[in-house]
Amino acid sequence: SAITAGGSHSLCVFVMRATLLLLVLLIAATVLVALCAEAARMPMPGGQFPVGSGDLEREDIVAAAQAAVSHISSTQNLRVQLSRVTRAATQVVAGLNYYLTVELDELGGAGNAKRTYDVVVYRGFDRKYSVSRVSEVHETSFGSE
Repeated sequence: SAITAGGSHSLCVFVMRATLLLLVLLIAATVLVALCAEAARMPMPGGQFPVGSGDLEREDIVAAAQAAVSHISSTQNLRVQLSRVTRAATQVVAGLNYYLTVELDELGGAGNAKRTYDVVVYRGFDRKYSVSRVSEVHETSFGSE
């Protein structure tokens, strides 16, 4: 009877330890899944991270767009002003690249001429903006809004 009681006690201890181990593994798996889900929401280092439409008027986005407007005005001899930023993405490099689509109002011309440009603006650690690429977007009848 003492052997049976001891065997029963050992079995009970084994079941409790196995249950505790399974509980620890379940908690670890839950934490791992949560960490993976959080990592999936973070931008990939060096990759472009889209800016949501609600953030297109953020101070840094507008400052980058204004740098592009100044560059376009001076290099293309145009009088333009920023109408709006229609698309933006950022990329972390040794500083920050802004990939923007900007809509500009042409000033002094006949009517309300609008021009659209895709631009890349770099902001260094000194917080100065420089334009590294500009291309005018020529809309077609099947690609315009």
